[in-house]
Amino acid sequence: MSVWKWIIIVIVVVAALGLRRYWSHYHDAAMVPAAYSVAETRDVASVFRSLEVRNSPIKSSSKQWIDDFAAFRINHPGHWIVGRSPDPCLSEDEAQRTARENAAQAVWTLVPARLRNAEDADALKRSLTAAIASGGLQADYLAERFDRPYGTVWTESVLLDASPQKLDSFLSGRERAWRKRQHLIAAIRSGAFILVAAAWLLYIFLNAVTKGYFTTRLRLGAAVVTAAAFVLFI
Repeated sequence: MSVWKWIIIVIVVVAALGLRRYWSHYHDAAMVPAAYSVAETRDVASVFRSLEVRNSPIKSSSKQWIDDFAAFRINHPGHWIVGRSPDPCLSEDEAQRTARENAAQAVWTLVPARLRNAEDADALKRSLTAAIASGGLQADYLAERFDRPYGTVWTESVLLDASPQKLDSFLSGRERAWRKRQHLIAAIRSGAFILVAAAWLLYIFLNAVTKGYFTTRLRLGAAVVTAAAFVLFI
């Protein structure tokens, strides 16, 4: 098989792999839903408060945004979101984690309409969840411990400030990071293609210099460089 036939085969394989990758990428982006719904989370903490004193009304939590969220919103205009641990937890850390995850799901319902790069939705959702898990957008929280006959349980409620200004600030920061990452990926891929082209040009040159004596070894070396570039960088 001639050198040019090998080069054509490599080009066809490169093009096929590239088209397959990009088709999968944009197909996945197209499947990202325009909105997300979050089921209403039961307030298990209020149930445990009501059990603190038998036959008594629900005990106050001392925080208006928990006891009367509607009144809190009237007194504090803005876009507030309350996340709750959906079930009793065995530790304060678990209660905190589940409450913030619940809050992140609620915040995410506001995000897709503001996205500029829908193809980055999955990564952005993970980033948003991680940011809220570390205290992002948090305005207040209440961790509660309840000693029951069967053991000690924990619950937590968290209040997030999801105002457009704060949410846009978060999204713009993540979008800048996304653009930088895309530029880095493009640069790496361009370098990989240049490396592959250089490997085959070097093969042609050395094969001509050695008059075909090391054709198989040189061809194998160029093929290895091509495969390594695709595995590592494409």
